[in-house]
Amino acid sequence: MQAYEFQIETSEKGEVMFPQQFQQILKERKKARVILLFEDEEANWKRFTSEAFFAGYAEKDAAYDNL
Repeated sequence: MQAYEFQIETSEKGEVMFPQQFQQILKERKKARVILLFEDEEANWKRFTSEAFFAGYAEKDAAYDNL
């Protein structure tokens, strides 16, 4: 199985448009498996803030200790 990854945006009607470079592949290959992965901005934000919090105190932050 070959895998291709690309990002798309759906139309107002929820239609999926494949990038032009994949049109020929779609004509040649008659079967495909489709997996939809949707961005989860809230989960990304939670992960980012957790990582930043648990990264701890950085040495460069010491500059603010004496203000």
